[in-house]
Amino acid sequence: MTVQTFLKGGPVLRALQSLALTCCMFATMAADAQTVARNIVFIAIDDLRNWVNYAGDYAGTVHTPNIDALAAVSTRYLNAYTAVPQCAGSRTTIMLGQSPATHGIKSAAISSSAYDDLYNDPGTVTLPEVLSQHGYHTAVAGKVFHKPEPARWDESGPATIIANLPGIGEPGPDNTFISATVLPASEEHPDQTVANWAIDFIDNYTAPEPFFLAVGFYQPHLPWRIPQWAYDLYPPAEVVTYSPPADDLGDEPPEAVELALAPFLYGVLPQDE
Repeated sequence: MTVQTFLKGGPVLRALQSLALTCCMFATMAADAQTVARNIVFIAIDDLRNWVNYAGDYAGTVHTPNIDALAAVSTRYLNAYTAVPQCAGSRTTIMLGQSPATHGIKSAAISSSAYDDLYNDPGTVTLPEVLSQHGYHTAVAGKVFHKPEPARWDESGPATIIANLPGIGEPGPDNTFISATVLPASEEHPDQTVANWAIDFIDNYTAPEPFFLAVGFYQPHLPWRIPQWAYDLYPPAEVVTYSPPADDLGDEPPEAVELALAPFLYGVLPQDE
């Protein structure tokens, strides 16, 4: 299966739909049973923003057919906000169930002692560990925690470490480090590898306990090294450039304004550009 097939309506979506239907059937059949444990599929997508088609927040055309199809049969939260507007802190909040004021990880950097101290603390208990303790078989592939944490899962598939991906940090045009390149047809995209593993897991899972499967895709995060067909979906002349309102930061506290105006990539590009 290709990434294109996956994006346009491949086995993962069908598996999710079948899974949802199965869960509903079991819930109906077990009206007088105590509790029916359901399988859970958790999908994390790095830097997706709210520019997906069903949300209607992007002025141009965006191709997200699988997410649109899933949203059409789901509860959608269209007024949700991230706990921390950067990766490590946001993921920590979700996976530990703690606010940034509690866990203290408020930036994307994982080089600080605060990050290591938190995750090396024996008292730190994460979402997959809680679910495992309550009868779930937990499995992961891709980028879910900011760094791989295989010891916290019952089963681990291929992990995605962005720092190790080809093209990350390479100089690009316009004095930035954003360099868009084409993935050779002979190479499998890292997210495709993760998707294939997740599909295989769902198709072949036969254990009696329910599963919690977390799948993390790194795109649209950098590096932009994707198949040519993906670029072809967005002709440059049809791309609508986002321009924030002039008073966009007018109602934000000083700390948020400072973060928004701070250099984003290696001191080169302000975040508001």
